[in-house]
Amino acid sequence: MGKSYKVGIVGEASYQGAIRPSLEFEAVALVHEPDNAHDSRAVRVETQSGDTIGYLARDGWLTSAIVDERKPYEAWVSEVTGKKGQNRGVVIEVIIGKRAVAADRATARQKSGGCFGVILVATILIPLVIDI
Repeated sequence: MGKSYKVGIVGEASYQGAIRPSLEFEAVALVHEPDNAHDSRAVRVETQSGDTIGYLARDGWLTSAIVDERKPYEAWVSEVTGKKGQNRGVVIEVIIGKRAVAADRATARQKSGGCFGVILVATILIPLVIDI
């Protein structure tokens, strides 16, 4: 298994309704938004249920890997920070360049008939447990 990297996301204050402690270890998709009115390089962090929980940093290395280099990746929520009643933050963990498991969330969900989360979690978490 490739090396994983922890990356903080941005903009979580706007998505507090979707951020909850139970998101930890949930697979996420990194969705490029080329038609975003504010930033054509925007990369949305989306949960299995389709909720946006934030964005990748505009000038970050991970945005370049996803947008410019179109690298395959696997990503999941590593940590939800903050306490009840406070704004929560999110740290994701990403493996770049190994398998394109989550690279096209919309297509995967359509093909699987909505089983994307189960398939993706099994693909990500089982190898993590085995490698330990």
